[in-house]
Order: sequence, then C-alpha cells, then structure tokens
Amino acid sequence: MHGTHRPAHPHQGRRLRPLTPPRAGRLGGVPRRLPTPRPGGPSKCCSWLSYFDEVEVTDARKLHINHMVPLAEAWNSGAHTWMPERREAYAKDLGSERSLVAVTAKTNRTKADKDPTAWVPPAGSARCIYLEDWAATKPHWGLSADDAERAALLELAAPCEGSVVAYEAAP
Repeated sequence: MHGTHRPAHPHQGRRLRPLTPPRAGRLGGVPRRLPTPRPGGPSKCCSWLSYFDEVEVTDARKLHINHMVPLAEAWNSGAHTWMPERREAYAKDLGSERSLVAVTAKTNRTKADKDPTAWVPPAGSARCIYLEDWAATKPHWGLSADDAERAALLELAAPCEGSVVAYEAAP
C-alpha cells in the first residue's frame, strides 16, 4: 500500500491550536523581532520568516506546520510497521528542531507529500538546510530512503559545501 490514510494517523482530524510565539519559534518560524502582545491575540504579535520561500508572515494563522518528511512518505519508508503511539510521536515531534517547521500555507500545499526527487523549496537559500533537515529526519526516526531519493539527495546536495548531517535517534 502506498500513501497513508486517516485511521493510521488519528491526530490528523484535529485542528492545531493557534500558534503562540514560543511554539511557532520552536517549529522553525523564527520570530524576527521580540513578541509584543497587542489587541488581536497572540497570533498577531510577531513576524516569522518562512524559510522555504523567504516570505515574512505576520499572522500565524497563515502558517502551516510542515512535516519535513511528510506522513505518507514516512508511511512508505517504514512508519507502517510502527505502533499507533510511535506514529503519533512522529506526527507531533516537538523534540526535534528538524521534524516540523512553520511555513507558508501555499508552500506547504505545493510540497504536499513529495520527497526531494519531486520537490525542493523555491528559495535557493533554503535548499541546503532543507536537504540537511530531510537527511537527518529520516534516520532520526529509523526511516528508509529508496535509491531514487538517495540519488536526488546526493545530486541536490553537491553545492552544499560544508554541510554536515547530524542526528540522534528518536526515543
């Protein structure tokens, strides 16, 4: 079976809480200035840089939380053998700075379930970081990479001089 379905990831039907500045910062949408609460609530107190497309976002509701390795890709790379608790831990991995990242909704929809053979961030400045994050997330969770994916990663990473992929295995 390729892809995944909602019963395999029961958390998918739930809405995410509105991002507060600390959570958004932890998910890769690094605030560009210190949060200063103002009328309108926490979703309008900061600005974030969506590194995939270099777009500054001032309303956290316009951000999506992107799984660096999409759920369907993870499923096809080994998550289908996991217990439901491990799948949920993967989907909500706040312990790794690489697994989840806040990006613009448009870029997240464009990426969808694609791997680096079919998609790279539109911003050239993001490509090496994206490739490092992808390459670290897979072994972090014990996920496999097929031959086409490995070949694409090596080819795309050729200009990324000095890049080092470091990871620790997920609990």
